[in-house]
Amino acid sequence: MFRIDYSSHHWETVDYCRHGGATWETGGQIWQLWSIGPLQETNLTTVTCAPHAMSLPATAVPGQVWHERCAGASSAVKGAMVSAGTYRFVGPRTLTVGGRVVRSDEFVRQRTDTGAQRGTERSEIWIDAASGLPIRLHRDIKVTTDTPFGTSTYTQSGLFNLVSPVARS
Repeated sequence: MFRIDYSSHHWETVDYCRHGGATWETGGQIWQLWSIGPLQETNLTTVTCAPHAMSLPATAVPGQVWHERCAGASSAVKGAMVSAGTYRFVGPRTLTVGGRVVRSDEFVRQRTDTGAQRGTERSEIWIDAASGLPIRLHRDIKVTTDTPFGTSTYTQSGLFNLVSPVARS
């Protein structure tokens, strides 16, 4: 499981599982706190991905594409959402993380969201080829959701960079 805390109002987890040398995305959760004046509502979306939602293949060639489909249900939003699209291997890359040279694999994920959440997601992901640890993520999201307060459009453009490949206690 990998977790990113974007703010005090939003965190996200992604669950991974090893399958025959490859790593698949199996699902995760997205938590949000919506604040509108004095009103606050929390929303927890639980996502499950179809088998073969690739994260880190055992072998791949640049340009290789996988098709992914994940579905989710939210605690404060009626109906299901589906996120589906492509995951393309760009190629091997060398990045420096915390002063260490790390061999990584770069991927581009493009998904379209339908159902209770509608929009687009585009992510560029660099994954440590040895450990499977995400070391860099650039993501752009624009999703419209019907909330208890009315329709909301969420946009996100962000960059995550791992600062050290060594865990701290």
